Amino acid sequence: VDSGHLCLSGYNEVVMLRRLPERHKCRALELLNGSSHSSYSALYGLPHRDDLDPSLGWPTKGAIRFCKEMGYCPSVFILKPGQMVHINKGRLHAFRKLSTSSLHGTDCHHDLRQKLQESIGSTEQLCFSIAWDWMFKGVTSEGINRELSSILECVRLNRAHNLQSLAIPETALLFLAKENVAKYNTASNNDSASLIQGRSLSAESTSGLEPDPMTVLRGILTSLQYVVHRHNSAVSMSKERGWEKGDKQNKWAKISVDAKPNTWQDPGTFSLDPYGSGDFFCKFCMEELSNIYMHCDGCEKLLNKDFNI
Repeated sequence: VDSGHLCLSGYNEVVMLRRLPERHKCRALELLNGSSHSSYSALYGLPHRDDLDPSLGWPTKGAIRFCKEMGYCPSVFILKPGQMVHINKGRLHAFRKLSTSSLHGTDCHHDLRQKLQESIGSTEQLCFSIAWDWMFKGVTSEGINRELSSILECVRLNRAHNLQSLAIPETALLFLAKENVAKYNTASNNDSASLIQGRSLSAESTSGLEPDPMTVLRGILTSLQYVVHRHNSAVSMSKERGWEKGDKQNKWAKISVDAKPNTWQDPGTFSLDPYGSGDFFCKFCMEELSNIYMHCDGCEKLLNKDFNI
């Protein structure tokens, strides 16, 4: 997800890298932590655990220099009261509350802290911030494609490490497609065939920085094809298994297909939150259950509980 961090009081020392593929993230962490032998995974471990490896220190000036040489574009700065930083999805980052103590000369924030203390003095200040998460989709077709590709890749890697993602990108992607198809057809007064032909909307149909529906649809197309292909493959596999395991007189003895999944229900009237991150992740593999999933009818009808995998 994208994160916003607004500093209301006090000061935050921040280190942030550009978006990187996984192998370069691992290399960057080795450089920043100064070790590749820690038992704690800074990439997939929980960031606020009580049992963090004490040998993992704050990045040094030398580590930042190596990251620059590798093209990781490290940003080293102090977030001050009234300032906000947008941390784009997939970017490695670390925060540290600024204290009045002096830093070792090799610490990457040594010079910045020393200069700031000259102006604010040595009085300890309470650090208070507000942070929130969202999914930035981009503005241009190319940017939207990059944002979606990045988040789907992060979700795949999280799933490979048996971790649940913070975001629900597949659900958001499907609703984004549904919304923008409707917007396009309404604004252009065309049917779905005209959408495939690629007619552009008039300039009057867009406002501000919000991209027009055709721009969004072009941007999400590749990721949408990937998600839909996976869903179709899962349905086909389920039908085949249903036939193999079920009674030959009734091919749907084991598996049936609902007309509308729970994730598409109205959140105002439905007992579960279709957009929440708790109910619609597989309890075994952490797969997001955006559109298709195995659902136990017995659990729901007899026990009045949901059990989705």
